[in-house]
Amino acid sequence: MALAFATACKKESSTPDDPNIIYSAINKTIVLGSSTTITDSVDINKDTKSDFGIIAAKSASTDDTIAFYLAGITSGAYVDSAKYFSYIFDSKILPNGQTPEKIGTGLRWSEATFLAAKFGANTFGHLASNVYLPTITRNINTDKLHYGWLQYNVSSDYKTLKIIDAAYNLVPNIPIKMGAQ
Repeated sequence: MALAFATACKKESSTPDDPNIIYSAINKTIVLGSSTTITDSVDINKDTKSDFGIIAAKSASTDDTIAFYLAGITSGAYVDSAKYFSYIFDSKILPNGQTPEKIGTGLRWSEATFLAAKFGANTFGHLASNVYLPTITRNINTDKLHYGWLQYNVSSDYKTLKIIDAAYNLVPNIPIKMGAQ
């Protein structure tokens, strides 16, 4: 009696879909417990230099003021220019598979944005699970822009931020789809 086994050629999940995209599993969690300010950073393009600073801050006396900021060092993020607090714009997330518009004449990209924030009744950013934020990083050696994305989530009490993963396009000036690897 002969046994037959069906086999299928299956792509490994760690194999990149596009060799021009650098993918990074980050898995970084920042929790605002008793601290009032925490700073950290993220290196999206794996050049050992921070692309973004992350600032988590809350009021020492109340939970009414809590914010997670993403600040570009040589980078920026997609923003909603119609919604801002002080000089910081609200982030503009996109669904998996969607591509952001390129830098142009309209204000769509900024060096600083809220990932999530609560100032009394005013809220900014996004509490939805595993959202994609389009990013852009300037290569300091070539001065060219490289598009990418950052996936994160924020807890409903605004006290925990988890940076899940990120990707970066090696080809300059070409936006990539959210979630592309």
